[in-house]
Amino acid sequence: MTNKRTEIIKALISEIPDLKIMGQGDTFNLWRDKVDAIFRKSWGEDSAKYKEIHQYLYPRFFFMPNPSNERHDYGKEFRARLDGYETKLKALLFEMEIEEENNGKDALSLIIDILNGFPKFALQINKRHKNRHSIDFNDEYDVQDALHAILLLHFDNVKREEPIPHSAGASSSIDFLLRREKIGIEVKMPRKGLQDNTLGAQLAEDKERYKKEIDCKTLIFFIYDPHHFINNPSEIIQDISGEVYGMKVMVVYCPSL
Repeated sequence: MTNKRTEIIKALISEIPDLKIMGQGDTFNLWRDKVDAIFRKSWGEDSAKYKEIHQYLYPRFFFMPNPSNERHDYGKEFRARLDGYETKLKALLFEMEIEEENNGKDALSLIIDILNGFPKFALQINKRHKNRHSIDFNDEYDVQDALHAILLLHFDNVKREEPIPHSAGASSSIDFLLRREKIGIEVKMPRKGLQDNTLGAQLAEDKERYKKEIDCKTLIFFIYDPHHFINNPSEIIQDISGEVYGMKVMVVYCPSL
């Protein structure tokens, strides 16, 4: 599963054979500008990595066809240049994918820490100065609102209630989706009527539905159960955790077991 940035770079690499046939011209210039733009957006105009690829794309002395020099094979030189671009882009693409994978791992650890620490947050936020009004965590919507604010302190791409396609043509939504990190979070707060069997069935249904979300590599079910409605959380964790169609599924239960 890849994000939009890497898909664009792969598409640009796939255009190189056609560029070799068409030769140097407006199509090549447009292609080169697109490559430059995607790396500028990825790393920033002042970054050393972007400056490196920019100078490679726009060398100070770039060959131009010279009709008077009939012996020089400019087409061969142009194709060789494109081969160099292809090698360079593939190397950068590999580097970006490794970087994204590592960032995703770091983000996952941070999110797990945030979720495990949520009960402490909920307790502390209600200790207001002079008994001022705070948050009453009565249902999962209260938990979602608070968790959304916390996640925004660490991530700038938190999508709330992101639509998920359904196999029957209908749609649902996942509570939070971090597209860059490919991590989805679904919040559950047990209550009377939503206990072990009912919650377990609901989680299993959600897991099957969310596997169709291509930008979600890791799905986390966050079960916040301050009133201990769940009798056997270990069983739910064991039944739901695992992998489905390449998507890792995790359960974070709080307060901890």
